[in-house]
Amino acid sequence: MASDQRLMKASEGARQTTSTDALTDEKSPKPLKESILEPMKTLRYLTLAIILVLCGCKSNVTTTLQIVVAAAEAAVGTLEATRNLSPEAGVKINAYLTSVSQATSFAATELATADTSQVKALKISQQFASIAPPNLPAGPPQTVLAVVQSVTGAVLSFLQTIQPAQASNVQVKITTADITVLKDVDARAQHVKSRVQ
Repeated sequence: MASDQRLMKASEGARQTTSTDALTDEKSPKPLKESILEPMKTLRYLTLAIILVLCGCKSNVTTTLQIVVAAAEAAVGTLEATRNLSPEAGVKINAYLTSVSQATSFAATELATADTSQVKALKISQQFASIAPPNLPAGPPQTVLAVVQSVTGAVLSFLQTIQPAQASNVQVKITTADITVLKDVDARAQHVKSRVQ
């Protein structure tokens, strides 16, 4: 019994030594946080922004347009923080984000007009029609690819909310509160455009 207790104490001491040695050893590999989790911050912030937008907005159209601009802002932030992006990929992504921000600004302005829902939907759809996601060369970091995909997904989601108004008598209802939101979206889209040029 005494030998069992000594064995347990010895194994506890070995576990404590091993765990503290790993913390102080200079040659141990970098913590997981630095290698994998750091780039994920951007995606967490983007997700948080989208959730906040969804909770605070009045209409589906303005909500999805806010998500487009939030995704574009996150993409610009990620590009600014990325050090190992090829010039070719950077140019293509910047051109894409410029087009998205221009179309977003146009949509925010058009939604606030007195045009009919069908005219608004048609004009906005035409504005976004020429925008295609960039065909990137091999090698961009996964976080860059993820934020570009999130912008593309946000644009598609917005177009799905606006296009039914183009084909039928579905009304795009814009409230006074939405007008304020749309002005903010327009300003944010203009800011994104200025950051990528």
